[in-house]
Amino acid sequence: MVSQLDIAPTIARVLGITMSTHGRPIEGVEGWGCSDVILIIADSFGWSLYFNYLTDTKTISCLTSTGRLYAVRSVSSRTSPAIASILTGLPPKQHKITDTERARCSTLKSIVERASEAGLKTAVIMEAEGAATFRGLVDIERGVSKSLEPAQFDEEIRRETISALSLFPRLTVCHFLGIDRAAHDGGGEDVMRERALAIDSHVRAICKAARQKTLLIFTSDHQPHAGPFKTEGKALPLILARI
Repeated sequence: MVSQLDIAPTIARVLGITMSTHGRPIEGVEGWGCSDVILIIADSFGWSLYFNYLTDTKTISCLTSTGRLYAVRSVSSRTSPAIASILTGLPPKQHKITDTERARCSTLKSIVERASEAGLKTAVIMEAEGAATFRGLVDIERGVSKSLEPAQFDEEIRRETISALSLFPRLTVCHFLGIDRAAHDGGGEDVMRERALAIDSHVRAICKAARQKTLLIFTSDHQPHAGPFKTEGKALPLILARI
């Protein structure tokens, strides 16, 4: 059974970095010959939403068919601890990161910081407060204001990610919030479809901007808390594909 805790050690193995985690590298991925990694986290992109719009999200569907799809359970129903686990390979009870303030004060090192210390160029693109926790620890840190509307926020994440990729980082992490924000704003199925198609478009643009031999990891942090696809305790999609 693949876990969110396996993502960081998988990235570490691909990049040739030593990292102690509670997870295990996903077998076989290192044989793809990838030299770069892009981790895309789409907030609240749950399993039900994924399958409901799979025929519409052409890029994500293609990545699924050419790569590997896993079902994973989130370690937390909250964004900060879930992303901390994705990036450290440690469960919430060990990393104890419950919000951005705890993340800022934590002495634990994420896979992004490990890569940076190993001399690899790294990039983090997410909402401004979260991005600020990586300031001075990574090479490229881009923050986007949460005051933007969901669609605008995700468009800025895409733009900043593509801009960062032009500087050739070996590891890039970006976090889209549009689906989560739209669900909390009361969006129905039509809005969720619009946001899912937008995420698909952003993933496509990022893939086009990536260098060859890049491992693309697409996943979510937790199930939706609101909206038509709200579920409890069910799996999240994890897609690994070689660009």
